[in-house]
Amino acid sequence: MSLLAVSNLSVQFEGRAGTVPVLDHIDLEINTGEQVALIGESGCGKTVFGMSVMRLLPSNARVTGSARYAGRDLILADEREMQQVRGKKIAMISQNSAFALNPVLTIGDQIAEPLTLHTSCRGNDLHREVIALLTSLGIERPEENMQKYPHQFSGGMRERILIAMALACNPDLIIADEPTSGLDALVKAQILELLRTVMQDRTLLLITHDLGTASALASHTAVMYAGEIVEYGPTQDLFTYPLHPYTQGLIAASPSAGFHPIPGVSPAPGQVPSGCWFCPRCSCAMDRCSTVHPSLKKTGTNRQVRCLRYD
Repeated sequence: MSLLAVSNLSVQFEGRAGTVPVLDHIDLEINTGEQVALIGESGCGKTVFGMSVMRLLPSNARVTGSARYAGRDLILADEREMQQVRGKKIAMISQNSAFALNPVLTIGDQIAEPLTLHTSCRGNDLHREVIALLTSLGIERPEENMQKYPHQFSGGMRERILIAMALACNPDLIIADEPTSGLDALVKAQILELLRTVMQDRTLLLITHDLGTASALASHTAVMYAGEIVEYGPTQDLFTYPLHPYTQGLIAASPSAGFHPIPGVSPAPGQVPSGCWFCPRCSCAMDRCSTVHPSLKKTGTNRQVRCLRYD
């Protein structure tokens, strides 16, 4: 059953230099209990997509299309409606825990905030709930640590605190934006194992450039390039038999595959080439790839690819 259905979602930012498109006609569906990863190079629009669903983009953003959650179009919802959705129905684990947490509030107060806003939990019950969340996420001495401030914790512990805040109200969907970014290998492994445990029966949208994180946590993966989806499918199938040359390049560029970077750079927003947007970097481009822009097409059971070679 579809929990979040995004259709024809486009995002543009208006500035002094004019209108800059960032996302182009994105279609993505997440079913209840499904874990979907959105992967791609930095700057391809992954975070903008997550912020669009949460309606957290700045005022100069222009969003079209729809993002239907439980039958409600979040793009059309007013701010009062969204305040009832954020944290309670859809929660976000923001990237960079050092900036995502409020430096002047204790972690206990920050974990308690969504519970105070969205539930009737107060007093001793609220205190016990915060303690239980901290304990379940492996934060030792919760009574003591809930009185501390974010700067008193390591990056890994701050990430656990963000996860606790996201889980506080038992939301239907969690959006995790680069949850392992900036962590060393040992701490990253610990956070991945924690996320694998707590997200096992939950609905997750994972935003990451790390293929290992996507492989460990996601049942399905969508690949984004220059603001559009270029491939989608079950994670294991997509990583074992990648169909799009860009996906093949991402896998070849990973450390486990020998680190062979994709030649060239992604186009800047609003400066995509004619034809296939990946064509200037593609080693198997045909003549018509420079003039014909491919559509996203089904190539089999639950797989899609945007490539003229699969038309």
